[in-house]
Amino acid sequence: MRSPLTSTPTEDWAERLVRFFAGPPGWLASAPATRVLIWLNVFVFAGQILYERRPSALMAMADHTVLAFGGNYAGTTLLEGHIENLIASCFVHGSLLHLFFNMFALRNAGPLVEYAVGPFRFAVMYLMAGAIGSALSAAWGYFTELEWLSVGASGAICGVLGAALVLGWRMQGLRGPLTRATFRWLGTLVLLGLLSTGTGFRIDNAAHFGGVLGGALQALLWRKRRPSVAFQQVALGVCALFLATTAWTVHLRSKRDPLVELRAADRFAYALEALEAGDCREAWRGIQGAKRLVWVPKLAQWRPHALAEETRRVVENQHRIQTAERAILRHCKELQETPASMPTASFSLSRKPIENNLAVHYKESIQTF
Repeated sequence: MRSPLTSTPTEDWAERLVRFFAGPPGWLASAPATRVLIWLNVFVFAGQILYERRPSALMAMADHTVLAFGGNYAGTTLLEGHIENLIASCFVHGSLLHLFFNMFALRNAGPLVEYAVGPFRFAVMYLMAGAIGSALSAAWGYFTELEWLSVGASGAICGVLGAALVLGWRMQGLRGPLTRATFRWLGTLVLLGLLSTGTGFRIDNAAHFGGVLGGALQALLWRKRRPSVAFQQVALGVCALFLATTAWTVHLRSKRDPLVELRAADRFAYALEALEAGDCREAWRGIQGAKRLVWVPKLAQWRPHALAEETRRVVENQHRIQTAERAILRHCKELQETPASMPTASFSLSRKPIENNLAVHYKESIQTF
């Protein structure tokens, strides 16, 4: 089938523009998995907008919404075991423009691979590549930067490109049109990633690399003979069940644990507000949650100029957390031993509000956390 980016001499510019964005007639008709994935991304983004309840979210989604829907925050994904975020974050986007570009790329590249291998292999490859990209992104964030938050379908889409590269090489050789077109796509991504280094515009190169690697490795394992139709239907049902379970897990965590939506500084503020209200259990829970998300990045030495400043900030924040811990323990006089060894009910024994001047003193430290 003709690529949506090619044109015919009889088309005027308006028709070419429409086909450029919508694709030629029937482009998605035989790509059911691609269609479902596009609609799932759109559906999740609509849910984010409803959750935000503000029109400006179309341009920039708030962090708490991104985290509530399963954003890949390195600290929570790796240190708190929220592994469902590895998949959930592939369906979360930071803005309407972010969603548009990703879905445009998926609409172009997805059918090419799905036509060749079928919806079952394509769906499994897409999800696996997305998870591998998210895992590499979280690991990179853990070792290099504290505030690493990654979302978007681009890692999984790079998996589609990685699979297309392998298929093009197998079917057409290195000089074939599909292989060359895929190389151009990947080259553009690499160039954009390099240009974004050191600027305020962030591209998650780790997720992209992990996605390409995951998609290519899976494509290398594919064989010409496809599984039976019955097996493919069952496998697609398992994929759907897996996605539903992931969505339900993210939903339950967001409803039951208020810390899920909070970064380290926000958890610190949450603990101080609970301390001011005299809620010992929530104050201790919040400060321990902040403590888990504050560490010196393991590979910060790769950036010697940033190392001293990053280390200084981490040490200061760790000191603030320790000071707040002591304040909580002093105020909650009913706690006679280490809180971690106390029954959960013991945390709510002290409901006496903390003195106003002490609360103000600790709240001032939030500004520099």
